[in-house]
Amino acid sequence: MGPIMGVGLGTATNDFGLMRAGFKNLMVAAVISIMTSTFYFYITPLHEVNSELLARTNPSLGMC
Repeated sequence: MGPIMGVGLGTATNDFGLMRAGFKNLMVAAVISIMTSTFYFYITPLHEVNSELLARTNPSLGMC
């Protein structure tokens, strides 16, 4: 929440230094979270698609 609030406060007060620092911290947090999630799903056995998942990917009206 800190980087988001930093960008918002910097925007509201026209403080470009705070806005830049908040945006930089937000980008670092986003990159770290994407790298962590990529690593997690790389090492977990969630690569196979099962029948329950396939049943949810084909939408139907539900009346049949």
